[in-house]
Amino acid sequence: MKAGTRLLRETFDAATIGPGATGVVIKDTRSGNGTTEPRLAFLLADAGRLADWPATPLPDVDFSLYVEAEKGLVLQWQSRLEIERDTNDLHETIISPFVTAIHYEYYDATLKTWSVEDEPKQNDGSTAWLQPARVHLDFARGSLKSTSVIDMPIKRSGASRP
Repeated sequence: MKAGTRLLRETFDAATIGPGATGVVIKDTRSGNGTTEPRLAFLLADAGRLADWPATPLPDVDFSLYVEAEKGLVLQWQSRLEIERDTNDLHETIISPFVTAIHYEYYDATLKTWSVEDEPKQNDGSTAWLQPARVHLDFARGSLKSTSVIDMPIKRSGASRP
C-alpha cells in the first residue's frame, strides 16, 4: 500500500512540476475496448520504470490511471511518438493488485462542503471534467482493508514546488 501510494505521489509530482509539465487532469481517454472513459491522465517526458517497452523506450508518454477488478490499479500508457499510434494496442503497467476502487474528492465552494465521489464530476452545463482536490485509493487483501489519500498537485507557472 505504502509503496504504491508513494509511487503515485511521485509520479503526479513529476507530471506537474518542472518545465514542460502538463499536470494531472481528468479527461476522456481511450480504453482498451474501444470506448472512452473519464480517467486521471498525465504526460511524462520519460516513462522510466513505469513502462516496460517492447522495443527501444520512447519519450512523451501519455498515461491514464484506472482500477480493474481482476488487475487492481493500472496505468495505461502509450508514447505520442509510436508509429500507427491510433491502431496500436495500449500498454499497461499494474501498480498494485490490491487496489479495489478509486474515489475523487471535491470541494463545493458554494456549500462549503467536501464530497467523495465514485466517479469524476463534470462541470455544470459543460462537458469538461472537474479537477478533484484529492484521490482516495481503497486497498484490500483478504480481511485487511485500508484507504490511502493522495493530494492532487496543482499546476502553477514556473518550476518551483508550492
